[in-house]
Amino acid sequence: MSSSTLYKSGRTLHQKGDLSGAAELYRLAVAADPSNADALHMLGVAALQLSLPEAAVETIKKALIHRPQFPEAWGNLGTALKILGRTDESEIALNRAISEGPNIAPLHFNLGNFLAAEHRLEESEDSYREAIRLQPTYSEANSGLGTVLRNREDLIGATAAFETAVRQNPNFAEARYNLGNAYRDLGRLTDAEAQIRAAITARPNYSKAYNTLGTILSEMCRSEEALNAFATSMEYDPSYVPASSNWLGTQQYVAGVSEQSLAKTHKLWADRHTKGITIKSSHTNTRDIKRPVVIGFLSPDLGIHPVGLLSVRLFENLNHTQIQPVVFSTRRSNQEDTISYRIAAVTDWRHASRLSDESLIKEIENAQVDILFDMSGHTADHRLQVFAHKPAPIQISWLGYVGSTGLQAMDYVMADNVQAPPGTEQHYTENIIRLPSTYTCFDPPDDAPEVGALPAKKRDHFTYGCLNNPAKLNDKVLKSFAAILARVPNSRMVLRYKGLEDITVKKHLLGMFEANGIDSARIDILGYAERTEFLDTYNKIDIALDTFPYSGGLTTCEALWMGCPVVTFPGVTFAGRHSTSYMTHVGLPNFIAKNRLGYEDLAVAKADDLKSLAAIRKRLRRKFNDSCVCDGPQFARNFTKAMQNVWRNYCE
Repeated sequence: MSSSTLYKSGRTLHQKGDLSGAAELYRLAVAADPSNADALHMLGVAALQLSLPEAAVETIKKALIHRPQFPEAWGNLGTALKILGRTDESEIALNRAISEGPNIAPLHFNLGNFLAAEHRLEESEDSYREAIRLQPTYSEANSGLGTVLRNREDLIGATAAFETAVRQNPNFAEARYNLGNAYRDLGRLTDAEAQIRAAITARPNYSKAYNTLGTILSEMCRSEEALNAFATSMEYDPSYVPASSNWLGTQQYVAGVSEQSLAKTHKLWADRHTKGITIKSSHTNTRDIKRPVVIGFLSPDLGIHPVGLLSVRLFENLNHTQIQPVVFSTRRSNQEDTISYRIAAVTDWRHASRLSDESLIKEIENAQVDILFDMSGHTADHRLQVFAHKPAPIQISWLGYVGSTGLQAMDYVMADNVQAPPGTEQHYTENIIRLPSTYTCFDPPDDAPEVGALPAKKRDHFTYGCLNNPAKLNDKVLKSFAAILARVPNSRMVLRYKGLEDITVKKHLLGMFEANGIDSARIDILGYAERTEFLDTYNKIDIALDTFPYSGGLTTCEALWMGCPVVTFPGVTFAGRHSTSYMTHVGLPNFIAKNRLGYEDLAVAKADDLKSLAAIRKRLRRKFNDSCVCDGPQFARNFTKAMQNVWRNYCE
């Protein structure tokens, strides 16, 4: 049989998905004619698809010897070289492909993919646009363009590109997934849910899409449904870390959660996702209690985010003769902001978003970090599997998560006596460090509006409000809100957060109030606002109502800064005691009830004492500013003393 015939037969098998059979026929074709460039090229392509990139490179290079002007071969060579990490060679090959075939759209698409992976977003956009110019119905290129535009924070352009890709190929699951994420970014949660469900219809075992569906449902006040979506994602891909971490985090929002159940599920996570990882047992750090302690902080959230806003004053007040802070920021550079810059100005700030786990571990070890802080826990973009290797002698979880991480390699959790009261130790794989006052330090916003007069004094009604994350608005919370409104005649409720403007979310919330006997006309539901406008919402609220079992953290601090006290009660988990901690440390214990029924009674009783509320509102900002919650120097001293004790214990 001739080389040409063998090659054609190989292509037939290849198109049917029989890679091994096709590869064998290509080999026979090459044996019959070693100069058959087409057979060599496709043998290389088959090797690439069989996850043999080194063989692919070797074979495709042979094809190019016999036919140097072979654009498709240059393009596939570039792809194989990229997989092998030979980035410079890959780019040369991809550009050579385009020079040999400038009007071949897939070659520009491949270069766009390469450039996007290298975070060269502007160049990547140009390549995708050229692919689309050459082939306007190229749905994959439109989807790639949308991803680049989304990463460049052009949400309108990204959405349009994804919509085009979906129109061109309605069964393109990845494009629908991307479109769903873009709609979510825009707060169009109903549309986002619809697109993600369509992606799942197109690809029923789409683990990543189920994970995103869970996130969207959580943002739509449907945390129990979200748990089921995360569980389904885990069933389809047990190794998919984001879904299992989201499953853990979402449990914190669901009524009936306990510290015992959380301890169990977090241990299960660690058993699944850190199995086989060897915890480093020895380190080269000099055990000297007299030298400055090198402390590393690893986080994607050191910016305008609760983590950044509750830690920036620590960084700005550390004494570098005692503590040498090194930040490993996994936040993308284009997302850094004023808080990021403030922290970077007073630390050894290192960009780590593009580092693999292995490279990040080496970076931490080379920096001779003595104490390494995890500031994300099981939240988005965490790097807990880095901590599982224990690249630093001492590892501490703080601020980014609520409670135990479940990791054996995590030595401590940092808290205070309210967040982690004595007697809760058995629910942690870590030891607990309790700071003498608050466990965070709030940075009041410079752009906050002035505190206005008590709204009820100038209106004919009393207004309760809740500006917490919608994931916290479970059925029991809404039932308590309704019970309070029912007992306070002529009272109203204000809810505000990004996504609440979505029509389906509004209907759900109003329906819950109506089911509990409250006319929807008494409920004001507001959506996204820039921070100044968002904070000004408190000038329309007399008392803020906390959520449970997940309490308000940064939201409570912002309410207090705006002169608005928060009615709360201590929950049964770390996440349920945020507001109790802040209200205790700011000196407002009379707004803390013992339990849920007491919380409802207290919220009703406070509405009867407008004179007292007006007085509190008038002085609360100053009172809060003077409290330990905003005292950066004192917090830094407490932190430093705690770290020196931890380091001394290790050294001794």
